[in-house]
This record gives sequence, C-alpha cells and structure tokens, in this order.
Amino acid sequence: MCATALACVATILALWYTAGTNAAQVISFAPPLRVLVGCAISLTPVCIGQVCRTEDYGKRSGTAFFLASFGALVGIPIAGAILELNHGSYHGLIIFAGALYVAALVAFVVARGLCCGWRVAVLL
Repeated sequence: MCATALACVATILALWYTAGTNAAQVISFAPPLRVLVGCAISLTPVCIGQVCRTEDYGKRSGTAFFLASFGALVGIPIAGAILELNHGSYHGLIIFAGALYVAALVAFVVARGLCCGWRVAVLL
C-alpha cells in the first residue's frame, strides 16, 4: 500500500499536474492511475487481514469500507467546489488529490511502522 500510494502521488503530481491542456498527456495519465487505484482497492482487504484475527475480519473490513465511504461521499462535492472556485481549472483539484494521497501515504507508513516495525525490510 505504501508503494501504491507513493506511485499514485507521483503519477498525479508528475503526469496530471504537468499535462496542462495537452489532451494526449491527460489521456496518457489515466491508465497508470487506473491500475494503481485498482491495486489500492484490491490490497485493502489483504492489509486488513494482516492486522486482525480471522474471526474479526468481517467487522474490520466492514468498518474500513464504511469509513472510506465518507471520503467518497464528501470528496465529490469538495472537488466540485474546488473546480468552481478555480473557474474550471483543474490545478486546485490536482493539488487536492495529490495532498490526499500524501496523507494516505503517511497513514500507511505509520500503520506499517506500528504494526511491523520501522525497519525497511521486514522478514515474515
């Protein structure tokens, strides 16, 4: 998840932010981000399973996706408000998305450090 979040930050800020109005760059940004977001969605249950007991998996998974649903619920109106404030320019929205992925990366790094230790390589 840490690597996926870092790759999402790099993709958003390096490819999308620098694309400007170049349609080819915007289109070339979409497939890598789609793959990375798909990885993050599919890794979430695996990460939850690593930090909880088997009998608690349903509760923990349900709680995680319940909490994530609030981000999806409020994220779209916030994105619309940012677009409106910037008169249709996507730069503010790109910064917002990049900042949220940076926050997610920090949360994943802290969670990994607390769960597995702060060493870079952890042997299983």
